[in-house]
Amino acid sequence: MKKKYTFTCAVLIAAALSCPIAADWNNAPIAEEIHNRVAYGTPTIDGYLDSAYMQSERIDYKLQPSYLFPDKDISPEENVKKYFSWDTGIEAYTYMLWDDENLYVYTAVKDSSSGIVDFDKVTLDPLWPHIYTYQDGIYFRFYFNDIMYPVFAERGGRFFGLTDCRYDEEVSGLTNLDGFPDNNEKIIGLNRDCFVTINSDNSYVTEFKIPLTSRGAEYVYMGAQMQQSTIVFNYIDTVPYGMWRGYVGTEPGFIYGAWYGEIIYGKKYDENTISKINRYMNFVGSSKGDVNGDSYTDSRDLVRLMKNIAENIVTEPTSDVNLDGEVDVRDLVALMRIIAHG
Repeated sequence: MKKKYTFTCAVLIAAALSCPIAADWNNAPIAEEIHNRVAYGTPTIDGYLDSAYMQSERIDYKLQPSYLFPDKDISPEENVKKYFSWDTGIEAYTYMLWDDENLYVYTAVKDSSSGIVDFDKVTLDPLWPHIYTYQDGIYFRFYFNDIMYPVFAERGGRFFGLTDCRYDEEVSGLTNLDGFPDNNEKIIGLNRDCFVTINSDNSYVTEFKIPLTSRGAEYVYMGAQMQQSTIVFNYIDTVPYGMWRGYVGTEPGFIYGAWYGEIIYGKKYDENTISKINRYMNFVGSSKGDVNGDSYTDSRDLVRLMKNIAENIVTEPTSDVNLDGEVDVRDLVALMRIIAHG
């Protein structure tokens, strides 16, 4: 019989401090800042790379592992040798899009060591929602100015959602991870209309959208930029499940694994020597050239674009033909080239 236990604030604080992202990466010095172009467009959420994504820059992550292990009495390198013989390394890339209602994210991951929690073997509620993410999947953080918005896409494709309920209705309508195992239905299929995951033995793809509230849309517009970070979680099915509370039972997450993020080590595997890469999305327009929205690209779009420039209408994404986040005569030149080449 599955049981749910209460716990103290002291245990909660201890669990939060055990998270490498919370404890180390946030406060690490910045080694590099990278900006990526994110174009305006609306894909179909089906797990396949729509041509609309090709307007955006492909984001090839510079990933390094941060290891989570139970033995704290030996050196990081010894721990890695002891617990991570299954670790094969991770590669990942992302394309993003935006429109007036959503952010869209398509990510492909190379990972041949599958680690997906079997919920039928879980006997306890998680201590905190982030424990759901202690398995294979991708953890994204989007920064809406002062709001850090965390979402997790699970490799098994059973759920997608927030890892902190505080952000439910501030910038998006996504549902947070909560309620398992007392109510399986709150987890399985969570936000089903917003994501698709396609899993195979050596890789997986996840595509999702984040529906924006009116407040969220205030941060997503042509010319804006937003910081985001992506961390790929790497586990294997033979690792034990979590037992972090001192109770007899297991929580829905593996005890140890590797989190691949955009970090740089000063000394190999030494968390105290980490510096980080800050990555930003620069929201730009659409390079299709259909300025007037009639599904054709022709001289009428030139007329509309000239009018927009003359009247200083510089916020329409379809007018930013050269994808630099601005509307000016350079877009006229780009549009004339598109029309000339048919």
